[in-house]
Amino acid sequence: MPPKSKHAAGLGNALMNDRFKNHNSNMHKQSAGQITRKDQAGNNYITPAKKEAEWMKMRSVTEQGALDEFLSTAELAGTDFTAEKMNNVKIIHTDQKNPYLLSAAEERGVVKKQNSKRARLTVPRRPPWTASTTAQELDTRERESMLEWRRGLAELQEVDDLLLTPFERNLEVWRQLWRVIERSDLVVQIVDARNPLLFRSDDLERYVKEVDKKKRNLLLVNKADMMTLEQRQAWAEYFVQNGINFRFFSAELAKELNEAKGNAFEGLEDEAEESEEDTDSESAGSEVEEEIEAQGEKLAEETKKVDLQDKKDADEQWVDEEKVGAEAELDGVPLPVAEQTRILTTDDLEALFLKHSPAAPEGAEASEAPQRKTSIGLVGYPNVGKSSTINALLGAKKVSVSATPGKTKHFQTIHLSDRVILCDCPGLVFPNFATTKAEL
Repeated sequence: MPPKSKHAAGLGNALMNDRFKNHNSNMHKQSAGQITRKDQAGNNYITPAKKEAEWMKMRSVTEQGALDEFLSTAELAGTDFTAEKMNNVKIIHTDQKNPYLLSAAEERGVVKKQNSKRARLTVPRRPPWTASTTAQELDTRERESMLEWRRGLAELQEVDDLLLTPFERNLEVWRQLWRVIERSDLVVQIVDARNPLLFRSDDLERYVKEVDKKKRNLLLVNKADMMTLEQRQAWAEYFVQNGINFRFFSAELAKELNEAKGNAFEGLEDEAEESEEDTDSESAGSEVEEEIEAQGEKLAEETKKVDLQDKKDADEQWVDEEKVGAEAELDGVPLPVAEQTRILTTDDLEALFLKHSPAAPEGAEASEAPQRKTSIGLVGYPNVGKSSTINALLGAKKVSVSATPGKTKHFQTIHLSDRVILCDCPGLVFPNFATTKAEL
């Protein structure tokens, strides 16, 4: 075998030679993204490009500090800043004020200023449109309306120096709200009982009346089982004083009640099945049939009793409320104290929805016009329990429920009965005031 040549070239050697051959020339080349800078002595040096992973570039940035925002804007503009080394020393005093805390006097001043500007804390309005309006024209008008709304809120922050909570900036989500309001006879604003005012939008109720004066508003305080009777009484007094149409509800309690009823019926069915399994002889066939038939009659009687009792309770309840006046309740006239603080059941809530049925046509129109269902719009912040309320009303899981806010992405219609249809709006974060950033 001939001796191995010292000058033999392999793939590995070729790659190494090519790497070192171009090393010196590549040192003088500037790759994309690098920035040439000058120091104080006038010497040039190159800052390497900032490398980030692809998933880092897709991060959602909803809020930045003043310095971060300035630097990111400068980076986008391609502006270079060179640090100057100075001998000046800045002494930081330890008695500086905490920007996240306000004194009692400062907080009163901020709240007073917020109340004077609260009328400007609005929701975007949908521009008027007709059947002749084209889709392009409507889209342009909606974008202009959204832009004006954003400018108004920006003025509150920049000119009036007021702090706003994060709010929905996506036009498509607001379009879902517009459609729900337009098609609803009653707009139910669902709020969390732990802080009802934080989740309530005053301007939303005004906007509903602007769309159609015949439309009604209802503030449904969900998760009321977390409140004591004294707390419900205090909130009821506040709502009555401010003329707010409200009721208390608990989707969790309604769910437990539905499960209890279901277990009761399953228990009766299991008893009938056990009686049937215990029959082990043909001679006892007739007796077993009689027992099964008796169990079936018992089940039917129990079911009938439950239905009659529910109907009786509902009738008694609404007869009592009729004495107070159904229209009086809708117009904000207070109910009896016991009724104000009572947590409604699903039957109570559905009966309340039926009160808002559209007026039936009279005369010749009555025979021609089809009977229209009452449309109930459900609106509120993400994760306040809209989907759970719907599931409690239906008695089964029809709407996806998630611990992550914003599960519902588009408004959806759900037929509750032959007379009521529900319109579930995606969760919306309405603009609101905050005294300090610590509240955010």
